[in-house]
Amino acid sequence: VRAEPVKASLLQEFGISDTLGKASPYLNVVPLTPLGQRWSAASGPAAGGLGVFLLLDPRVASSSSSGRRQPSLTAAAASRDGSARLAQLSAKDELDMFARRILEDGRLATKLEPPAEGLDKRLIAEQNLPQVSKDVGLADASLDLEWPEREAAIEMSRTPLKGSEQLPKAGQLIASAEARALCLRKFAHHEVCAIELFAWALLRFPDAPVGFRLGLLQTLVEEQVHCKLYLERVADITRADGREDLPQSELEPFPLGRAPLPNSLWKGLGAIRASPEPLAAFLCGVGLTFEAANLDHSLKFRDIFRQAGDDETADVLQRIHDEEIRHVRIARVWLRRLAPRHGADAAHCDDAELYNAYAAFPTFEMSK
Repeated sequence: VRAEPVKASLLQEFGISDTLGKASPYLNVVPLTPLGQRWSAASGPAAGGLGVFLLLDPRVASSSSSGRRQPSLTAAAASRDGSARLAQLSAKDELDMFARRILEDGRLATKLEPPAEGLDKRLIAEQNLPQVSKDVGLADASLDLEWPEREAAIEMSRTPLKGSEQLPKAGQLIASAEARALCLRKFAHHEVCAIELFAWALLRFPDAPVGFRLGLLQTLVEEQVHCKLYLERVADITRADGREDLPQSELEPFPLGRAPLPNSLWKGLGAIRASPEPLAAFLCGVGLTFEAANLDHSLKFRDIFRQAGDDETADVLQRIHDEEIRHVRIARVWLRRLAPRHGADAAHCDDAELYNAYAAFPTFEMSK
């Protein structure tokens, strides 16, 4: 079918047509109810119900190298009068679409939009937790995006930016509200990077155990909250400093700091991609390196902000520290469960031994 009429209908009904028909003027149609029948929620196929079908954007491959069907970008149901209605997706496909939206939509607001309420419970109800197999760590290369989309205000550099990740010194933070706001913008960008990294993992390892994917989802949602907390504190500090109405402020158009932003966290995926066990390498690199480092940084900066008299930000940093403990624990537990070369023996291995066995060095190159 031609994409434009469908886009117009979906835009009017749901406001979701932006992703359709960008690469092709046509959409593929896949019936989900027998041709000639319609669907009634109460009684199944019926004369007066809905005919359910999928609209597939040609940009999305219908299957991966492993033969696994990809989720459609849009599921719709057409009633007899031609109006569009969304069909119920599986929870697994909805999770994949949520992760794709974070990586493919460059707007900061979209990256911070949480998943549909109850998605975690529906994932559990949809299937029992599978037994861990030796193949769950295999990566699906067809879902590996080289770079996340970013709008201009939060654009990420594709090349190293010398000195761009340096944080203000303790003395500057204590003396200057502007330095504190800048520091928190940088922290907020770290959270956005984490959101994108966990979305990448949800897509990259689609056949990992549901319990593991639920842990990724929980962590991603908490990173979204952390980013919002940082940005709220930036707004409060800026207002208190009397600078909220100064358009000449060079940071005003850039919520996460002046763009282009540093890329070291995302670039660190290069070593993980090249690892023979990329899932285990991801757990080591992101969960046990990046997330674990924040346990130290959050307490250090908590004390500095408290010394500056900013107890509200200090409390935010304490909360983030406490929740990061859970993120590190998730990575540690699942590394032991999924360590492909250790099997059942992983439960008895030293943490450092497992980390050294699977970490892809250099995991992340962060400038001090």
